[in-house]
Amino acid sequence: MDEFAMGAGSTDSIFGPVRNPWNYKFAQSGEEQDKTIDWHIAGGSSGGSAVAVATGASFGAFGSDTGGSTRNPAAYCGVVGFKSTYGRLSRHGLIPLVNSLDVPGIFAKSVDDASLLFRRKHISAQKITL
Repeated sequence: MDEFAMGAGSTDSIFGPVRNPWNYKFAQSGEEQDKTIDWHIAGGSSGGSAVAVATGASFGAFGSDTGGSTRNPAAYCGVVGFKSTYGRLSRHGLIPLVNSLDVPGIFAKSVDDASLLFRRKHISAQKITL
C-alpha cells in the first residue's frame, strides 16, 4: 500500500516494486533476466518519486513524509530529500497516515534545486490562502 504512505520499501505497489536505479542489474540486449534478484529497494513509501528524480525523468518530485518516507528513499537513490517543518507547506491533497506528523516532502538532484522547489511551492501556498 505504498500509494497511501503505508510502505517501508516501495515494494508493495499495485504495479510491483520500485527498483533502485543505482543498484539494478539491467539485462543486456537479447539476454534473459531473472526479475526476482539483482535489485535493491528504493526505500520508503515515496521511493517512486526518488527514482523519478534519480533517473532524470523529472526535475523534482513530491512525496509524503511521516517517519522518513522522503529522507530514506533520497538517501538510497542518491538525491536530496527535504522534509519541511510541519505547516510550512500546504497539506491539501495529502492522504495522511498519521495526521499530526505527515508533511509534504521534496525530492531534487541538488540542494539548490530543492530550495527552488520549496520556495515556489511555499509562495503558491501563500497565494492560495490569501
